[in-house]
Amino acid sequence: SLLRAQQAQYFAERLLAEYPGNVRAQLKRAWRLAYDVPPTEQEVLSSLVYLAEQGEQIRAHIVPAASKSDAHKTDKTSAISQDPQTLALASLCQALVSANRFLYIE
Repeated sequence: SLLRAQQAQYFAERLLAEYPGNVRAQLKRAWRLAYDVPPTEQEVLSSLVYLAEQGEQIRAHIVPAASKSDAHKTDKTSAISQDPQTLALASLCQALVSANRFLYIE
């Protein structure tokens, strides 16, 4: 849904603001905020691969088309929402909060 995507975008922006340039710290913080546990090393590695792949997909397909249609926009919000790494992190954030961990009580 649009609301879930917006919240994931805000989540990603928070992580980027708290740990600028430190992807591992962003991932660890995301896990703490979403699940209240640190990620395993395998979860960190899988997330790093996911972010790299998503970033490339976004760069290759979404951003060029959006840049052409939004070339006249210069506000900060537009620039942030079009950044491939921010969008990739937002995608990961959306996956975290949409996970089955929230469906069952352990």
